[in-house]
Amino acid sequence: MAATIRVRRIGSPIGTFRKLTVLVDGEKAGTVGFGDEASIAVEPGAHWVAVRMDWVRSRGLAVMCGDRMTTNIDAIGLWFPASLVMSFVWPNRVFRLEVRP
Repeated sequence: MAATIRVRRIGSPIGTFRKLTVLVDGEKAGTVGFGDEASIAVEPGAHWVAVRMDWVRSRGLAVMCGDRMTTNIDAIGLWFPASLVMSFVWPNRVFRLEVRP
């Protein structure tokens, strides 16, 4: 059977007209636009999820996906001007991932 990882993009409109790349276990698994969701089918078990846009990205998030379960994750962008500063200082913290119920 399969499990699902659902990524919702919320928060700052940084890169509003661009899509985030969703990475699962280091591989491109899909894209998600601002205010949208992406559903990605995965095998049950442990997975590492991250998002990126060019050189800015999130830190990785480890999730455990159960059989026929959906794991919901919010990709939250920092607000300007913090997003601009972080793009150059800590580019892996421009987006934050959080598991939601």
